[in-house]
Amino acid sequence: RAAAENTRLVVEFTGSTWCPPCKALHAEVLTSAEFKAWAQDKVLVMLDFPRAGERTPEKVAANPELAKLMKLKDEFGVSGFPTLFVFDPAGRPLGKQVGYGRGQGPAAYLKQLGVD
Repeated sequence: RAAAENTRLVVEFTGSTWCPPCKALHAEVLTSAEFKAWAQDKVLVMLDFPRAGERTPEKVAANPELAKLMKLKDEFGVSGFPTLFVFDPAGRPLGKQVGYGRGQGPAAYLKQLGVD
């Protein structure tokens, strides 16, 4: 969709129900007016992961959707949650931010992401 619309793609790898930094990023940045204004012309994708105990090799093998998520995590080299990527319309990486420091706020987070 991002390529078709000639816009940036923003991909968030998160553990929205169990990861404290993910919850803080959502509450303090991703739902802020500043982030929403920045993201209004971008395609946003959230890839939500279960707890580590729910991502065992046996559970991944038994669940095709979870297997797809884990494959994406490996392909993108995601080592921690949250991780946010920004890609240009051709799929080239423009920015990556791993983790979130509570209280960092939208402006500082977007600056660290390295995209305007």
